Amino acid sequence: MIYMATGNAYKSIAYSYRVSPRSVARCVKDVYQTLWLRLQPQFMPDPTTEDLKNTAAEFKKKMEF
Repeated sequence: MIYMATGNAYKSIAYSYRVSPRSVARCVKDVYQTLWLRLQPQFMPDPTTEDLKNTAAEFKKKMEF
């Protein structure tokens, strides 16, 4: 979570916690993956056929095809 909050390099975070940069990278990957798996269905659900048709219709209207 420190990486997301600060944007510091893995090497800097690793030094702060006395672990290897590879360990930090693995932890960051695991956190991002878990967040995606838990939050994606709620906040970014897969579009339905109806959603895609509506988006295409809006695009067509805006672009005056």
